Formats: sequence, C-alpha cells, structure tokens
Amino acid sequence: MVWDYCRGYIEFPDNITATASPEAAYSCFALKATDLSEGNTSLEEQAIDEELAKFCPSTSKMGDTFADLITSMWAHDPEPSLQQRLKVEADALASVAALTTGDIPDPTSYSKAVHPSRPDSSHWIAAIKREIDTLVARGTWEVVPKSVVRKSGKRPIRCKLVFKKKLIKDGSIKYKARLVACGYSQQANLDYSSDELYASVCSYSSMRYLLSLATQKGYHLFQTDVEAAYLQSVLTDEIYMDPPPGSPRLDADGNPIFLKLKRGLYGLRQGGFYWSQCFKEFMTGSKYDMGFRPMTGEPNLYRKSFEIEGEKAELYVGQYVDDCLVAASSTKALDWFMERISDRFPINPSSSGFVTSEEPGLLLSMHVKYDRDAGLLSFNQLSAIEALAKKVGLDDERKAKSLPLSVKDDLPKLDSPADGVDPTKYLSIVGSCLHLAQVSRPDISYAIGVLSRHSRAPGSAHYQAALDLISYLYSTRFWSIQYTRTSDGSGNNPKVIERSWHPNDDATSDPVSDPKSRTIEERLVPSTPDVVPNVPNLYIDANLGGDRVTRKSTSGLIITMNGGPISWSSRLQKLCAQSSAEAEIYAVVDGVKEALHIRLLCEESGIRTPGIPMTVWEDNQACIQMGHNLRGSLSAKHYQLRLRFLNEHIWEKNIEFAKIDTKDQLSDGFTKPLPLPAFRLFRESVMVNLDPRITSN
Repeated sequence: MVWDYCRGYIEFPDNITATASPEAAYSCFALKATDLSEGNTSLEEQAIDEELAKFCPSTSKMGDTFADLITSMWAHDPEPSLQQRLKVEADALASVAALTTGDIPDPTSYSKAVHPSRPDSSHWIAAIKREIDTLVARGTWEVVPKSVVRKSGKRPIRCKLVFKKKLIKDGSIKYKARLVACGYSQQANLDYSSDELYASVCSYSSMRYLLSLATQKGYHLFQTDVEAAYLQSVLTDEIYMDPPPGSPRLDADGNPIFLKLKRGLYGLRQGGFYWSQCFKEFMTGSKYDMGFRPMTGEPNLYRKSFEIEGEKAELYVGQYVDDCLVAASSTKALDWFMERISDRFPINPSSSGFVTSEEPGLLLSMHVKYDRDAGLLSFNQLSAIEALAKKVGLDDERKAKSLPLSVKDDLPKLDSPADGVDPTKYLSIVGSCLHLAQVSRPDISYAIGVLSRHSRAPGSAHYQAALDLISYLYSTRFWSIQYTRTSDGSGNNPKVIERSWHPNDDATSDPVSDPKSRTIEERLVPSTPDVVPNVPNLYIDANLGGDRVTRKSTSGLIITMNGGPISWSSRLQKLCAQSSAEAEIYAVVDGVKEALHIRLLCEESGIRTPGIPMTVWEDNQACIQMGHNLRGSLSAKHYQLRLRFLNEHIWEKNIEFAKIDTKDQLSDGFTKPLPLPAFRLFRESVMVNLDPRITSN
C-alpha cells in the first residue's frame, strides 16, 4: 500500500466522451470526482456516483463508490520499472526527511505557500500579509477600473510572489515574501525606455578595497540594509499591473480592477535604475545636503571629508543595491550619517550593526570579522559553501580533496551532454562556485574557469570534477582572506613607499625618486614588494597554450593590498598567442585596466600621490623589455595596438614593470593547475586558515 500511495500522480485528459477507452474513462472519473469534492468535504459518495453516471452512463456499473473506481484503475495502470520505483521512493523519503528536520524547500508559488499541508504555511501567510501591507502603506499603487486601462492603450503586466528564507546577521531565519512584477511582459518604448535598463552596483573588488582601506586606517565598519529599496523611488512611466495573487480582482460592483504603479517595484525593467538614481540623489544632490562625492573609479563608492564638532572626519559608503557598507573615522561621523539615512529611508534593524569579531557582519554572503584594535579583518563564505555541499548531498564522510583541480584531470570537449548528466544541475554547481571564486575564494579561480568552458555539454568526467571542487571547498571552508594593519602607522596619512620612492619625495622634482630615471638593468633585477600600508601590488602571468582544445593561453592577475588580495581573475585569452612574450603582453594589457582602476581609487582616497606609477610584477624578461619599448620584433606587428597601449601608460607614469622570480609570482596559480606542494604555497600566500579546530589547539 505504500507503493500505491506513491503512485498517486495521474494526468487526466480533456474532452473524454462515453465512447472513450476504459482507461480514459477511469481517469476522467477521478478528475470529475476530485473537482466535485474539492472544498466540499460534506459531499456524499452517492452524489458523486450520480454525477459520474451523468458524465459517463455506460460505465456507471463499474463501481459503487469513488474509492472502487480508484481501485479499479490500478488494473489498467502499467507496472512501473524498478528505476521508477526507486526514484519515487527516494523522493518520498526526502519529503519525509524534510518535514522531520525542518529543512523544507521554499515554495515556488502562492498556492503552494499557503497550502494547509505545508507545516510552515502560517509563516508564509504572515510574510505575504507583511509584504502587501507594506506596499499599500507606502502608496505603491492606486486601484483603477478597467476603463482607465483601456483608455491608456496599455496592457497590464502580471505579477507574482516569490518566497525565500533569509539568514539574518544574528543567525536566525526570516521568512520573506516579495511581490515582483513580471518585467518580461513589459513592452519596449511603451512601458520603459532603453536608457532605463541599467543600474550599477559597487563591484566586489571595490568592496574589498574598502575593507582593506578601513582595516589599515582603523576605521569603524558598519553595515546597513534599506528595507524595500525599490519602493523608495517614484515612477515617471505609466504602468498598470494585475492585482497580487490572493487579492480581490473585482470591485464591490463586480467590475474588474487593476493597479496603477506609482513607485518602483522589484521585477520592473526600470526598477533598478530608478532606485539607483534615488539613492544617488540622496547622497550627492543638494536637496538632502549630504555632501558625498562618488569616486571616479567606482560610481557606487561614495566619500566625504568634513569636520564634525571641530574634529576632522571621513566617511566611505559602498552601495550594492539595498546593502550599504559604511567605513567611518569616528562614531560621531557614523551617527551623523545613520541619523540622516534613517530619516530618508526605512532601515532594517536586524540587518544593521557594527562589524566586529564578536558580532561578524554578513555582507553579500561574506562573514566579515573585524578586530579594530588588533588591526585584523577576515572574511569567508562558510555558510554558502556548507549550503552548496548540502545541496549536492556532500557529507563529512566523503574523502576530502586537496586540490580544486587535479593536474591529471582530463576534461575533453564534448559536442553534446553525456547520458546521465543533467546540464542544468551542472550549470547550477558551476554558477555557485563561480560566485565563491569572485567573492572570497581566489584559490579556485582557475579550476572554475576550466569547468565553465564545458557548460554547454558536460560529461561524467566534468560533473565528477565539479563535485570534487565542492569537496575541496568544503574541506577548506574556513580558509579566509585577511587584511592586516602594519605597525609603521595607522594609515591615516598618505604614504607611498615603492622601491626607490619615499612619501616626502616629489615624483617630478627629485631624479632619484623619478621612476623614469631607473635603468632597464635595475628593472630586470628580480625582487619582491616591500610591505607598505595602502600600497597595491599587481602580479600578472600567463600560461602559453594551456588550453588543450583551443591551444589558447590563460591570463592570471592578482592585486594585493595590506596583506590580502583585493582583485583577481583567471581568464582564457581570446586569441592564440605564438610566444610566451605575446601571451604575457595580452595578459598585461588586460591587467593594466584593473590596475588603473585600483590606482585611481587610491588617489581619490588620498592614500597615493598622483604621478607615481603602480608596479606591475612580471617574470617574463622579453615582456618587460617590449613594454618599455626597448626591444622591437617583426613578429609583434599583429599586436602593435596592445603594445602601444602599454607603452603609453608606462611613459605617462601610470605603471612600471618590475622583475620577480617565477617562484614568487602569486598569479601563477591563476594560469594553470599546480601540483600539491606548489599549490599549498600559492594558497598560503593569498589566504589564511582560520579553522577554529586548529586555532583553538
């Protein structure tokens, strides 16, 4: 009987007549009886039998009750295969386990969220009520009759409710329901303009730069969250929408009603743009007199220097949609900012607070611990890694992997997905690991880059490599990025000490401090960077023809500041390089763009003197000579534009090369799979192990 209950999924055909086959008639009976009994539990079996006799009189003698009809159906239902039995039983066991452990998947629709059979339906019903009440209280829409919509000539867009259990800073779970507009049903140039589709956010590298800078300066870190951010913007477009699920669709007279949107709503094509403009107007506009200035290198990173109660103060605010990270030189400056932003926007108190070592912050899925007195800041994505491991069924008993991608792994290029491999599941794993690699795990950048090249047609070897990558992440889930305040100053004053430079020197007045006066022989002497506060160092490398299929090279880049990486990448080059020098030039040209971005942030923050080049640490001598225009080659004609770009930035003192030994080249781990000893050295150079099981011993 257990198996019979599991097989209770029936697809009922439409337009069944009395002359149909017995199998179709039985299915139709079940559908008709189910429809009659739904919502009417007092309906007697005799009434059901009478209705079935009306619907199909020729079969009215097959059973006296609805239960008899259901029982007779099994005679015509084909016996399922062993594989089907195991799958259904596994699904049933998983459902029972979810109910007993409390780990119930989030509902995918309104009807599933409020269904009485869900143990957590009361939480979702309360979340839906909070969401609708919030929208109504803030005047998100006004109710209009159908005649108004018809007169406007516009088609109402649809909407839906999405549900998500969110992890709060204190470790509790919050049930969130969000009403979103179905933006895909909007019409271009009628419901939105093409210049309203983009809204920028603070990049991950800029956010890490802010964390590193605040650590060195000893600033206070505070995170805050704007509630229902999109609702704070006012729409200028005329947009109509259907009522939310579960809400009345007719007025008191029985006429259809629609909603005219007055404020931005999640899901609208232009919703993000209007919120971005609303926040920018608050920070920089004259209406609110905040006085912040967006940084040229990062429009979503704001800075303000001012005096408060006779003391100099400085504020940095990084904005990522509705999340804000605030770095303040004093608590007075922080209170000044929070008082004003709280007056303008509703702030979520459960997601706001100081970031400390006792109360870590949760920013963009990063667990951030900050010991301001000791000058240490670390972050990882422990919860995200554990959730990913749980999603794929990984447990502690699985053998831990020591490498994210083994040197021996052979991942062939396939034309179509292999049998038994679900491309959607593979893409889900790759996407999750890609997010981790971009935020807090530079050690898996090369591995996830290789796996992502097989997203269209993964095979069993690719899927196993993806599982091995998750196993490696889970076994190293406590490894973190850490920034350290150096002992030679708090970092509050600009200091630039690179090789032959000193902060008291003028880069244009003293020939000794002028990097242009240094000879090529001095540049080609291998060395390593000095540990200097707030001085970024760029490491670039390339692996010639590393991809076995396309024979293209892989570029590796990492920028460190205050003891930890703030930017990194591992990318397959778009062209096939014919020499190692050419591959290095391609990598350097792409890396210089990121270097100029970080250099501009440092200059705008006042921690770097303009006119002093940023050092590019390179281990290829030919690349250094060609970059400084000291070596020409007929074989370089086809990439002269890249060379000229590089020569110009060197001449303008934006960057300069410095030779480094290959064994000290940090970007080597972004270009190829390393053997275990070399990989461990690479990982220890860019990350630290903060496993409490080790640090407590």
